[in-house]
Amino acid sequence: MPRSFSSTGSWDFFSEPISNRVDTFTAEDKPIEQQTLQKKMVESSTTPFKMALGLAARRGNDGENVHRKLVNMPYEIEYRGVTHFSDEKELDENGN
Repeated sequence: MPRSFSSTGSWDFFSEPISNRVDTFTAEDKPIEQQTLQKKMVESSTTPFKMALGLAARRGNDGENVHRKLVNMPYEIEYRGVTHFSDEKELDENGN
């Protein structure tokens, strides 16, 4: 998921890093998001700003289960796109 719930102003989805963690927001800096998005996310998860990765490492390359004590997974991963698109919205000849 994108690092932030805020708009980047770019039509390029990969303009910003994508991570399993997103920036949090508070009532002081983003009161609307805190009252709506965060309230809804907390209904379904006690950790709404991060996504677990451990299950991704529970199977080896051969598909067999790996013992839990042998799983060594990073706390955070991040993807930075290497291909970027125009920041401007692309319109057809009809303006759509």
